[in-house]
Amino acid sequence: MNGNGVQFHWLSGLLGVLLASTIVMADGTSHYEYRWRRTLELPEHDQTSLFRLPLDVQFHDATRKDWPDVRVVNEQQQPVPFVIRTTKDGKSHSIRHFWRGTISNARLDTAEGLMIEVQLGEKDPVPNGLRILTPLKDFEHQVHVESSENGTMWTPLGAASLIFDYSRYVDARNVFVPFERTDHRQFRLIIKDVTAEQQQLLLELNRRLKGNEEVERVESTSITLRPFRIEGIEFYRDESKIQAGQPQTEQYSPVSLSVMENAKEQQTTLLIAVQQQPISELHLITSAENFSRVVTIESQMENADGLEEWVHAGKGTVSRFAIGAIQREQVTVSIPEVRTRQFRVRIENRDSPPLPITSVELTGPLYELIVAAPPHSKLMLEYGSPHAKARHYDDAALLSALAQGESTVSVTASMPLENSSASTQRGGDWPIWNDTRVLFGMIAVLTVLLGWGLYRAGHRIASTNQE
Repeated sequence: MNGNGVQFHWLSGLLGVLLASTIVMADGTSHYEYRWRRTLELPEHDQTSLFRLPLDVQFHDATRKDWPDVRVVNEQQQPVPFVIRTTKDGKSHSIRHFWRGTISNARLDTAEGLMIEVQLGEKDPVPNGLRILTPLKDFEHQVHVESSENGTMWTPLGAASLIFDYSRYVDARNVFVPFERTDHRQFRLIIKDVTAEQQQLLLELNRRLKGNEEVERVESTSITLRPFRIEGIEFYRDESKIQAGQPQTEQYSPVSLSVMENAKEQQTTLLIAVQQQPISELHLITSAENFSRVVTIESQMENADGLEEWVHAGKGTVSRFAIGAIQREQVTVSIPEVRTRQFRVRIENRDSPPLPITSVELTGPLYELIVAAPPHSKLMLEYGSPHAKARHYDDAALLSALAQGESTVSVTASMPLENSSASTQRGGDWPIWNDTRVLFGMIAVLTVLLGWGLYRAGHRIASTNQE
């Protein structure tokens, strides 16, 4: 093979590699870019459902600020919308939705009673029960509900329910009939004794009082006959909604604690190693009494150049007084929520002796990942990358469902599985390969060189043929 042939194959191979790289980058991120993978343990679900995964320390320790290196994918490695939010105490409440059913048949059976057939719409949801619309008062009836798939075979949906109105005597009325859930779209109501005698008590109290004593009472009851009038049937569905309350918090112990005394500066410095949990409070454990010290807190953060530097996180005063009736303690300093690997706490002692610090407790909000899982889907959580960029998926439906209080199901995830192919250090890969402009520029140059090589080869072959 001559030199031109070797050069041609070399250019073709390099061009193929660059094209493959751009195809991978067109998806936004490479599957091998994420260091950790965990399978979400989802229950079987036949419709799109919201699942909630509490995020643990290992997740925080492996991810970056604001979680740009997190994604959820299905079995086909396609991204699935998700959100990460603080976990709040939720109070469950039920919301009942109504819609009108279509009455297809109604007849009076002398043995069974009034029989009404009602049809669900094609797109109507599965109901929990129904409501009978009637203007009547002072009634009491037993109602049976049955369902059918084809309108011929009917299946009872639980025991009979009592509907009534006692408004003549007390504020009590019920026209709701709950029943078991079913996929059938046809329903039949059987209302017993629809023309039964309705007792309408017309109490006529004749009291003959002697002082404060009742000496005689006479009650009379009138009986009337009337049909039970129905103006319509409405189905209803109960949905559980969660009303968010206060954020839940968790206490963490530091990975390590170093205490250093600086007599010249009259300061005690604490170096606290943590695992990037979200921290909003630091609580000092000390046996000292009757003190008041100013405390400055700094967090170690990465700047724009990728270098670590100390950043001011907060400032406060810790104190403890125990003199006679005065018993007061404030040894907690609140700071804006921060994720870091190390805190530096400076305690101003001035001329007082240093405080004996035995430990530090850290407190921060709990976070959870909410994902909208398609029916029968199996999902995987991937996270941890020094290079991955934040992606913006279509999560409008998910956010709308959460805003309306749609309930979520708590799930767990498998143990983290490490991906040995993923990069672990920022800058470990050549950054220029992450720039699509550079890649397309190199592809254009190689394409020109390849075309020129093909032209030269064709010209050489033509000259050989002429000879």
